[in-house]
Amino acid sequence: MTQMPTDGVARTSSGEPPAERRAGPGRRDPDAGSTGGARLERIVVAVDFAAPSLAAAHWAAGHFAPDIELMLVNAIDVPRPPAFLEGRFAPPRELSETARRGAQVRLRELGSALSAPRMHIEVREGAAASVIAAVVAESGADLVVVGEHTTRPGLWKLLSTTAERVLDESNVPLLVARHTRAATPVRVLVPIDESATAARALQWAAMYCRRSGATLVALHVLDAALAGHLTMVSASADPGPMTEPMRAGTDAWLQLQLEPHCDGVVTETMVEIGTPGEDIVATAVKCGADLVVMGSRGMSGLSRRLLGSVARTVLAAAPCPVLIVPARAG
Repeated sequence: MTQMPTDGVARTSSGEPPAERRAGPGRRDPDAGSTGGARLERIVVAVDFAAPSLAAAHWAAGHFAPDIELMLVNAIDVPRPPAFLEGRFAPPRELSETARRGAQVRLRELGSALSAPRMHIEVREGAAASVIAAVVAESGADLVVVGEHTTRPGLWKLLSTTAERVLDESNVPLLVARHTRAATPVRVLVPIDESATAARALQWAAMYCRRSGATLVALHVLDAALAGHLTMVSASADPGPMTEPMRAGTDAWLQLQLEPHCDGVVTETMVEIGTPGEDIVATAVKCGADLVVMGSRGMSGLSRRLLGSVARTVLAAAPCPVLIVPARAG
């Protein structure tokens, strides 16, 4: 069990700093290993003590990665009261220190309830995304896990903004633990297009499935507009003869994408015709996916925003946790 002394450095129960603390970016080869750079040794879990973040911590420790080192991180961002009310409250520094001590106690209690063999806690002041990014950089964490806030109006927009900032500032995958189930994921859906982020998402999904024994379901959504155009130029009113070659060719392409990464992994392929975001969500429901792993941006987006419209749609409506993999830095 980790203790948090007043100097803010996480220590084990023996009083020593955590063993094998990895350095930040640039200290390890991102392409090391047989998984194309995907690795899962240390996870940062953002904890704000709301029910979704607590559920995310329990799910990550108990079902997603029970053998992984966890870092429970809480960000303290105490707002300053307006000047005309300052005399009615304790000074901001005192409020922050009180919040820090309370967060440390609650994180230790949470850590005691989790089953992870290695646990560290970290409490820092600052905006959540910046604190998470700093901890990721210093610890060399491989993944950030956050809970979904769906019970308060307007917090979905905040979540997507925080998610984008975390992806931007830390450049590690982000898992939004929505609709978690009391079991280890056994079916992992991976939407694939021709983008680099989709290829990296496939590497991550294959790595996870190899570790956990889950089945990897690769999906490509063909553009409905293309299928509609082919139907219009066809002499037949039945679109089947035109769309079946498209499906068969896409399925063959999916098989080629899987070959380099999925040795030892049980795989399935699915081809849908429609709109990517909506069809990814629908397929997750149809195939009983326990986890969706996808790139932060696909081929279609021209926006400079890191989190594309398809990823936003899936994050907002998926029936299971969603792991967003960003493009590799540099």
